[in-house]
Amino acid sequence: MPNIQDSGTIVASISSDLADNNAGLISALDVRHNMEDTVASIANIVSLSDTEGLYFFRNNVKVSGIGATESKFITEAGISFPNAPVNAFLTDNTQVEPYPGAGNLDHGELNALSLQDDDHLIYLNRNGSRGMIGNLQMSDLLSSHWIGPSGHDEQGFQFTYDSDEKVIINTSGTITFDDGSKIANASGEPTAKGVAKAWCNFDASGDANGIPAVRSSYNIHSVQRESQGVIKITFNSGTFVDNNYVAIGNSNSLASSGNYNAFDVNTVGLLVREGDDANSLRSIYYVIRSDDNESVDAKVNDFVAYGLGIDTVADTSPATSNTGP
Repeated sequence: MPNIQDSGTIVASISSDLADNNAGLISALDVRHNMEDTVASIANIVSLSDTEGLYFFRNNVKVSGIGATESKFITEAGISFPNAPVNAFLTDNTQVEPYPGAGNLDHGELNALSLQDDDHLIYLNRNGSRGMIGNLQMSDLLSSHWIGPSGHDEQGFQFTYDSDEKVIINTSGTITFDDGSKIANASGEPTAKGVAKAWCNFDASGDANGIPAVRSSYNIHSVQRESQGVIKITFNSGTFVDNNYVAIGNSNSLASSGNYNAFDVNTVGLLVREGDDANSLRSIYYVIRSDDNESVDAKVNDFVAYGLGIDTVADTSPATSNTGP
């Protein structure tokens, strides 16, 4: 029965049993058991050899995966790569965990990810350390997405287009400015519905041809003098959903201006609301009458209109009652 020995024991046995044969003392048993022990001990000798510092493997080592029983290379202490660079993040070049494959890597578990080189310039960092250097699209041909604290639909901001390809900014919440003022569509708070939809400051006395002079305006399509003291104001398309808007006017009722005395008692009548945006633009007539009921092409005139725009959801109608006789 062969014995598994280390190389030193086998060498000593060969020296003892296979001495010079001048005396004829070497038997077949001496040769046979040393050969058997050598063959049986090869694997043990190789596994215990100093393959790191003295007896290197000089050819590739392959563990075959062919056949019914596939061989595996099993390491309990890890695999060392002595030629790998060592830096502040990699203090040991020994790999002790198996590589799970590219499809199974957990990006969040990579060591010191935030401190290493930034190889993801196409993404925005969650910590705000990287800013945008180009445009960011928030919609596609099928849907427009929301930006908000929860990631849910219809919460936060959404960017869409109207029929004229103009950008619409939708919001589900309250817009609050740094001075505490707000724009909201919630009960009990100032709302965007309370913002004027159109306004105009104009001179009805106009030029030598009687054409009014508009000093400033918003959402006004045209200002046309119909006759003395009668001005037709026309809104841009889509300003109001109907003609039930609130209109306010004020005039100095004089053909001149200059100081606080340039004012006459007057009445501004806002009459005859026409148009539907489908066949003609919506308009209103601004009529200036002095205290003696004369029509006046006044020098200073203000006009403001409030109302619901297209797609604006109206508040619940207020309660109405009659407490009189």
